[in-house]
Amino acid sequence: MREINYGGRRKRRKLVVGILAGMLILAALIVFGLFRVQEVVIVGNENFTAKQIQQAVMQDGLCKNSLYLLWKFQDKERTAEALPFLSAVEVTMVNPFKVQIRVYEKTQVGYLQADGKYVYFDKDGMIVETSERIHENVPLLTGITLSEVTLYETMKLTDEGKLDTVLTLTRGLVREQLIPDEIRFSTTDEIILIFGKVKALLGKDENLEDKLAALASIYPQVEGQTGNLHMQNYSLNAQTVTFRQGEEEAELDLESQTGNAEGTPEEGSTEGTAGGDGESGQQETENANTPETQALGGRTYQESDGTFSTDADGNTIYTDAAGNTTPNCDQYNYTDENGGIIMDGYGYIDPYTGAYIN
Repeated sequence: MREINYGGRRKRRKLVVGILAGMLILAALIVFGLFRVQEVVIVGNENFTAKQIQQAVMQDGLCKNSLYLLWKFQDKERTAEALPFLSAVEVTMVNPFKVQIRVYEKTQVGYLQADGKYVYFDKDGMIVETSERIHENVPLLTGITLSEVTLYETMKLTDEGKLDTVLTLTRGLVREQLIPDEIRFSTTDEIILIFGKVKALLGKDENLEDKLAALASIYPQVEGQTGNLHMQNYSLNAQTVTFRQGEEEAELDLESQTGNAEGTPEEGSTEGTAGGDGESGQQETENANTPETQALGGRTYQESDGTFSTDADGNTIYTDAAGNTTPNCDQYNYTDENGGIIMDGYGYIDPYTGAYIN
């Protein structure tokens, strides 16, 4: 009968277990000893310092291991949870002791002042930073206030209804590559964009995207000047913008922009139409006081806009496109010396009917 040696099997099993345990210990020593972060290089940062980013990254103690660091920030959700003020992070191992972290900061679209600090927010309205420094190329918002300031949460305004307007406006400015010095909300809820000595008066929060698209094409013509761009009534159906040179804000009545009752622009004003039909994109400017500007394409009244007839007494009668008739039309004079209709930025007075059209 064959004798079974159980003692030999137990010895071999212990030997295998011991070898495996030794290998695991050796692997752990290599992983946690050799792959230990001793140097971090931060690149791509602008608003946040390298120290701020490194502290945020390394607050997880396991991130001191370079292999763990690489693994953790490969996942977008883990990155967003750990670093909410950044849009993305790329970690590269230079060697087991050195890593490079390339960061992509969230675009800061505006900031407000609160509690003696500057509160910056992104395109989604999330507060991404509170700082004592003013960052370049980020507009200041005035005329609205924060009810509370909590980092990495959507900002809460005292007037909650204005948040959508703020986000539509700031996103549009980024899209059109316009960077005002200040975005001002007046006491009458009028929106004013301030670019140095040029103010763009957008009026109420209507047609904001169309107004900003028009402003992007118009602003280069007035950049560096002093005056106001009147865009309160601008829309795709009424594409008229007036630039009143040298006009001070104190002269404006932001609650009631009804134009000049006489239908005549103020001296030094420039009126234009910004193309917005998506086809030609043509832009025209008109100055009622200078023939040179008139020649650029200002609206000229033509006989084809209506019909003329003569009554039994020889008086000229004008019938406009809507069927309105005007006798003795020679007495009306609402065109300039070049035949161009005089406009006030919102509409014009029909040279024959005297009706105000916008």
